[in-house]
Amino acid sequence: MGPEEILDPGVGDETGDVDRVLNASLWLSDGFGSERDRFVRDVTVSPDGSRAWVSAWDAGLVLLDISDPADPRVVSVALDPAASPDGEVNSRAAWPSEDGTTVVETEDDVSAWEPLTPPTNLTLDSAVPGDPTIPATAISTLDGDFFEANQTGLTGTVTGTRVSVNGDGTYPATELATAPGSPTFSTTGPLSGELVWIGRGCPGDPVLNAGDLGVGDIAVVRRGACEFEEKANAAAALGASALIVADNAVATPWGGLRIWDYSDPANPLLASTFQTFCSAATAPGGDCDRFGTYTARNVIVETTDARVRAWVSWSSDGVLVLDVTDPYAPELVGHYMDPSGPNNGLPNDFWGVYKVPAEPWIHASDRNGGLYIL
Repeated sequence: MGPEEILDPGVGDETGDVDRVLNASLWLSDGFGSERDRFVRDVTVSPDGSRAWVSAWDAGLVLLDISDPADPRVVSVALDPAASPDGEVNSRAAWPSEDGTTVVETEDDVSAWEPLTPPTNLTLDSAVPGDPTIPATAISTLDGDFFEANQTGLTGTVTGTRVSVNGDGTYPATELATAPGSPTFSTTGPLSGELVWIGRGCPGDPVLNAGDLGVGDIAVVRRGACEFEEKANAAAALGASALIVADNAVATPWGGLRIWDYSDPANPLLASTFQTFCSAATAPGGDCDRFGTYTARNVIVETTDARVRAWVSWSSDGVLVLDVTDPYAPELVGHYMDPSGPNNGLPNDFWGVYKVPAEPWIHASDRNGGLYIL
């Protein structure tokens, strides 16, 4: 995308030039992704003060010529939505090599594994007062997550706003609206029992694990294929005291690195991308804790002895060091993380990173534990 494509007509006067730098809505494109946010998250200025790399979230990485602070100019926009697995750009921070030909950009995507966000505006679709006879709440889950058939037998407590599973945490929920006279969690109070997966819960569908569902237990069904009212009535007929509707969400990876070739500053090329194992995963499992955060946050780049290295604060994945001398072939050369839970039992969650120039010290801020000097 050329700089002329992101400029709005009519902002070429001197006042407009200042405004367009101070107010992203005047000079940035609409952005990409489902939300298309275009706020500025970070900026890195070249040592001579002539260039600024502006991380503008879904509007991409903007290179400005600020050699004349009174007349800033857009040089280029590094933007390649295809480089992000979920189509979100989320430019968080960027840092150039000493000669400016390589720039490492972080994509901060904290919405990965977002199935914990429940669906909204669901109703039981019944016009008959008092029907269905049990309350229902909705959650979002991943396919293969714990609300599947092989997890039947867990016990939990359900309200209109949360589902608490013994031994497996608490999940936000949204209660389904009902017709007048139908029971709600505000009238029944919290309900506890065994969680039993019964399938779709639709007329004609096989009922799974019916023998495990006792009176007062809580039925779990998958969303889709029939009305919510039919699902609730099927669960009530089996003796359930409440219903959990599980929405089958699609998860995406976390944010990683985009490494750009700025040999031609006006036409940056995406040289490569880099992900850790957990940031590339589309679902928790193994060493990837479902309550962890695996997105790249901040980065600093240093050139020493003809080698270009990037230090990255990578949330629950620790602090990473990459050799990006060849931007088309990044190589992981160092990694720090303490898996023992050093912060009063909490894992590392690194947000900021700073490398002391020409010194071995790395300063990294951990949201769970404070400042680390490595």
